[in-house]
Amino acid sequence: AWGALIRYVRDVIRLSIYIPNKAHQRRVLELCAAYAYVLKTRLRSGRTRKDPKDPTAFRDVPDEAVRRVVSEPAVANEVLQSAATGNRCLYTLMMISKTLKLALEDGTPSQIHWNIEEAVSGMGLSGGTCERIVATPIPLSFSRHTARSLVIWLITLPFVIVPTMSWYAVPTMFILTYLVLGIDEIGIQIEEPFATLPLTPLCATIERDVGIAIQEIDAPISVASTEPVRASAPSPIASSPSSRSQVQSV
Repeated sequence: AWGALIRYVRDVIRLSIYIPNKAHQRRVLELCAAYAYVLKTRLRSGRTRKDPKDPTAFRDVPDEAVRRVVSEPAVANEVLQSAATGNRCLYTLMMISKTLKLALEDGTPSQIHWNIEEAVSGMGLSGGTCERIVATPIPLSFSRHTARSLVIWLITLPFVIVPTMSWYAVPTMFILTYLVLGIDEIGIQIEEPFATLPLTPLCATIERDVGIAIQEIDAPISVASTEPVRASAPSPIASSPSSRSQVQSV
């Protein structure tokens, strides 16, 4: 889902060059980068502990990242304060659509407008896919039953292997216990993939791509790119009578 999100953001970046108002173009791109960070926060609710100083406790807060990628303080505050609505991701997408509406009224081609809106809808679809994974975890009874079954199997296994392996059964039990319980722990982590996936580097990738586009917005337009291409004048040597006579003689 995050790979698709990066692809949709790059589509928005590519099509945003047709937005004539640079302020609207910049705001759309910055809100796309902010959406990645608020989505990461929504997928990683954090881990609470009774002791606030416990190093294992953490909370994913997007404030610093959103204020970094959004240059307008009022817009950044609106994104952060939208947490009161209960769905900051949806509110950020609505802000993108509102900006696109203003850009459409300001002269953006309608076809480009709908193409960008389609990419924004894809961003929302990617976020919805991630939210569905988080909202449908494996029932706790499944994990408990699996763990209890493995423990019972490991406790009774020595009664089978000791008569045949003698003292070799001791290292064998250590190895089997490490492998089996390790596989069970991996399965528990897969139930919550966003707690282990490197979401921060993925958000940094989107921020980097948006930054490249914003640099192009802020870059001054070169004179050479604005001058029309003129047809070059014919060479005086090629147009001289002597050169034409030489060609005819050949």
